[in-house]
Amino acid sequence: MKEGGLGCNLEVFATKPKASKDCIVMSTDEADLNNPDVDGVIVQEGVLVINNASKISSDRILQIRKRMATPMTSPVCFGMLETMANQEVKNGRFGTEKATEEAQKDFY
Repeated sequence: MKEGGLGCNLEVFATKPKASKDCIVMSTDEADLNNPDVDGVIVQEGVLVINNASKISSDRILQIRKRMATPMTSPVCFGMLETMANQEVKNGRFGTEKATEEAQKDFY
């Protein structure tokens, strides 16, 4: 199976979380904060509570978070504003193309 862009495969289930030795079990339900079957819980917007530090490396999360928090460049900001205003995007450096797999590997 091919890995996703973040170096993982994501499967979503609408059932109660079950512990697994083969994967990281995540939840978005605050009731699972003390659930021993859940390795991590995403609460509020963008807050990750790590229940199992042997499966989720806080150092790795911080590295990704830092890269995702980098401010947008001026061309990207202008392009987004023009798009929101339904205007033609004048800056050629702002695009909607997706990153290549190679570029994603370099990023992470």
